[in-house]
Amino acid sequence: MIIDYEHKHSGHCESGATAGLLKHNGLEISEPMAFGIGSGLYFTYMPFIKAQDAPLFAFRIRPGMVFRNTTRRLNVKTGIFKKFSDPGKAMMLLDDNLEKKIPTGLQVGMYHLKYFPAGYQLPYNFHNIVVFGKENDTYHISEPNRETTQLLTSEDLKKARFARGMFGPKGKMYYVLEVNQEPDYRKAIREAIKNTSFKMTKQRFPFIGVYGIKKLSKDMKNWPKKYPDEKAMFYLLQFVRSIEEFGTGGAGYRYMYGAFLKEAADLFKHDGLHSDAFRMGEIADLWRDFSYRSARFFKSRDDSGDNFLTLSDILMEIGNSEEKFFKEIGKTRL
Repeated sequence: MIIDYEHKHSGHCESGATAGLLKHNGLEISEPMAFGIGSGLYFTYMPFIKAQDAPLFAFRIRPGMVFRNTTRRLNVKTGIFKKFSDPGKAMMLLDDNLEKKIPTGLQVGMYHLKYFPAGYQLPYNFHNIVVFGKENDTYHISEPNRETTQLLTSEDLKKARFARGMFGPKGKMYYVLEVNQEPDYRKAIREAIKNTSFKMTKQRFPFIGVYGIKKLSKDMKNWPKKYPDEKAMFYLLQFVRSIEEFGTGGAGYRYMYGAFLKEAADLFKHDGLHSDAFRMGEIADLWRDFSYRSARFFKSRDDSGDNFLTLSDILMEIGNSEEKFFKEIGKTRL
């Protein structure tokens, strides 16, 4: 059974999967719009939680929330199974969906996705794919990070769905049952923008939102004093990798959020949102500059002209810029 599902290469796995599942069911929506309505943009810095031997850095909300927020705000009927204790049952329910011609989104661990080169088979359990077919013991996969569809054996898919480690997916699956062909986009976008503004600026926990960015800036300044040189540089490398390689990262998510704001501005002929989209792009450029200068520092420390102090200052500038930006868009009138 192979479902006629249109695969598209995406910038971000869950927003790409969400847009694809909605489009399959007749609701045309772009990936940036799905990301924005899903309030996907976020920041988390958890120095007391280690991921791949470094502090936990995250630029997105927790897995599953982009799909949940987008479909709820657009009044879409869905099916969501958060976790399974029995892998056999999880695979059986997936097969049942395929028999009913329902393409199904899955949260998976990348380590077991054998179609990736070895260097990309990472212990990262936040990845999302869409399964749209099965032939014998092989599943057809719409992989957001690839230009073409992929194949995966039943055993490897089961391992990916039940990957061990931090934030294991536990077989999670989700899908669309029925869409609202005339959703209230104005209401959905307004609610989404206010929610993102709140999460970034008003949850005064020092490790999330703009406060997390500023906290990381302050801690980064002290890394060379607190840790051996090799460890401090490794932490910086892992942070840059989280910006540029893991998911869409800092700059990429900001560019996507800017595209969402521009699409919303065009839809409602809203000059303020046009201006906001441009400003978001400028902030994304700051993230990209931070990555570039950090990488240059890592490769040629003595000649780069940067150090942990200057990089920390750039990060503080980003934190201040995002605080001002998200406080202001929280007041947007639509």
